[in-house]
Amino acid sequence: MERLETSGLFKQAMVVVPTMFGLLSLLIGQDANWDLLNYHLYNPYAWLNGLVGQDLAPAGFQSYFNPLLDVPYYLMATHWPAWVVAGLMGWIHGLNFVCLLLITGTVVQIGTYRRVAAVLLALCGCCSAVFLSELGNTMGDNVTSVLVLAAIALLVRRWGRLAPGDRRCRLTLLLAGCLLGAAAGLKLTNAVYALAASIALLFAFPTPGVHRYRVTAWLSVGVVLGLTLTGGYWFLKMWSVFGNPLFPQFNNLFGSDMATGISVGDMRWRPTSVAEAMAFPFVFAWRPGRVGESPLHQIALPVLYVLVLAWAALASWRRWAGSPLACVPAGLPLSSSAKFLLVFTSVSYLLWMLIFSIHRYLVPMEMLAPLVIWLLAYHLFKPVFARTFIKFVLVGGGVVVVLTHTTWGNVGLAERAFRVEVPTLPAPERTAIVILQSGQHAWLLPFFPPGVRALSLASSFPESPAYIAKAKAIIQARSDNTYAIFEASKDNRPERIARLNGLLESFGLRSNGWGCQTVRWAVGRNSRLNALMTAGADSPSPCQLELDPARRRDLAAEDRDIAAQKANFAMKNYALHVNTASCVRRASWVGTRQDHYQFCRIESQP
Repeated sequence: MERLETSGLFKQAMVVVPTMFGLLSLLIGQDANWDLLNYHLYNPYAWLNGLVGQDLAPAGFQSYFNPLLDVPYYLMATHWPAWVVAGLMGWIHGLNFVCLLLITGTVVQIGTYRRVAAVLLALCGCCSAVFLSELGNTMGDNVTSVLVLAAIALLVRRWGRLAPGDRRCRLTLLLAGCLLGAAAGLKLTNAVYALAASIALLFAFPTPGVHRYRVTAWLSVGVVLGLTLTGGYWFLKMWSVFGNPLFPQFNNLFGSDMATGISVGDMRWRPTSVAEAMAFPFVFAWRPGRVGESPLHQIALPVLYVLVLAWAALASWRRWAGSPLACVPAGLPLSSSAKFLLVFTSVSYLLWMLIFSIHRYLVPMEMLAPLVIWLLAYHLFKPVFARTFIKFVLVGGGVVVVLTHTTWGNVGLAERAFRVEVPTLPAPERTAIVILQSGQHAWLLPFFPPGVRALSLASSFPESPAYIAKAKAIIQARSDNTYAIFEASKDNRPERIARLNGLLESFGLRSNGWGCQTVRWAVGRNSRLNALMTAGADSPSPCQLELDPARRRDLAAEDRDIAAQKANFAMKNYALHVNTASCVRRASWVGTRQDHYQFCRIESQP
């Protein structure tokens, strides 16, 4: 297959597009997703400071995920300005475009404007609903997808020279496998792509017989090497500390006494019946909340699903009947590298559905979907119809994604990404902090003095009797300086009103003007804002809002109620006495957003 030569357009796109994603990440703002505040900041802190096995699941179940992927972000966020971190994260995620362009530039071999088509297909891949929703954030899917797509690009670009007996071929396969294995070691959900690539090689490699098995074997060896490189240390650490290399996952197999016998984590998203599984792409295209907490709308996957089924039916007919279907126009033949991409995406989807069915784990496959749609359209239809079909699907799909775009949580950029108001601790080395019930509080711990021990109770972690016994032993050993952390009440309305007042001031509106009268009418119809105008309609004073005095909340009373509920829960379930009278409300900042937490003393029973 003739490779599309690298052109000036490609070189410019490889520089410009990642830079644009970096700038877009700045516009989106500071990452504030739930996982970041739960474990993406705490895990690397604990690893770098030797707290693994010392602290006890402060971030719940996720406390024992491999922290290596989060180390760069943690170091950047704690040392560099927030805007630099946000821009760099977006640029790194933009490298997915470079990998996609290397793939499309190799596979797209028809048409007068094939270079432009290759660039547009790579851009369409970056219009993935999941990719855009995670742009600049720390969930890791957009980072590990760079490794997955780089491996696929390496295989596709060297496809015609993958002779099983060639030394350079073996090195290519080992390197591609290492990239796939490294992605899986950093985030285990990527194991589906390593397995899918191996299966795709086995079925699509052009050399028949034993050579296919040799090629697949070399790739698999590379996968093991990459997995060992990025995850081996962590697996050994978990084995030495807890007796389970994947702790606490698959504890039903390894039997660590520090957790109950669970298998894998979140299994609530998988199809509940064979019928739902058969129609699953249509199910979560219509109801995106079916496959994740954040609804991400897209139409590419149902279209790809239909095309794959049509291709499979046509291929089966041609194989068993020996002749093509008369009603199907003769399209362009699929090259063996195109078949590799087709099998890779199909197997990736099937493994994803059977194991996870969580939309955000589909980033590499969803980014390849536009290219595979392009390949199948030109294979199944006449070129004229294929071009029209592709324009309608890809442009329509991009419009749907952009118009319904959402993120996993972002706030305004401040000078520093994170700040915490930390209580004064007279003896940190003899202090224990209990995160009571699930919450986004583990991210606070890196800002506390060194020497503090932390643990969680009633979190997402599958607590066993041994776990509870160790937690109580930590509390008992530091009983004079043990504290509980849990949520505080919050009222976002004053902050929203302050932003609106700043906007009104920038327009220079006056209370007696028609502009302020329009605002007054709109505010009166918004029951959630609970705001009033500070001046009457006849006053020439500036147009400003204030919170309705009748709707003000007593946050101190709400904090006392929360503390009382937590204290009752701790006493009932763990025989711990939370001194509610000692509770202090402390502030914390993620970007420009201010939150609060309660810090209360835990006392020994008399």
